[in-house]
Amino acid sequence: MTQPPQSPEARPPVFQRLGARLAFMVALAMLPLGVLGLVQSQNVARQSDARSEMAVMGETVRAATPEIRMIRTAQAMVATLANTVLPFIEDPEGCIRVMAAVAAQEPSISLAAYVPMSGLMTCASTGKPFDFSNHPIFAEVSRLDHPGLVVNPRGPV
Repeated sequence: MTQPPQSPEARPPVFQRLGARLAFMVALAMLPLGVLGLVQSQNVARQSDARSEMAVMGETVRAATPEIRMIRTAQAMVATLANTVLPFIEDPEGCIRVMAAVAAQEPSISLAAYVPMSGLMTCASTGKPFDFSNHPIFAEVSRLDHPGLVVNPRGPV
């Protein structure tokens, strides 16, 4: 025996049907899990980015270690020379010998020299004078009131 077809007006609205209510309750129950999954995914992505960044930083430091060591050695030599060269400033021959000995001690040093505020270098490991007074880097360095480091890959000397 078949039942007569129901008219569309006889069916309850969508939100009053049992299936729709169950689907809504399941979706509502799963919402916190979805939010938790999203938050955890973002945390994992951030941690992954941080680890990648640290790995790159570590590799960069490892690759630059020889240069860092050379710069530190040069800074220590400069600090020592600053205190050692004063008695030799009035003795050009002695000053050149001191600078030549320093340059011979460290093969990475291309020039060891004392340049006074006048800019006229007469005390250098090469033994040759040079006038830095009109050089832009000398103007920059002479304004410093603290120890500094300037790199010039194409130095004039």
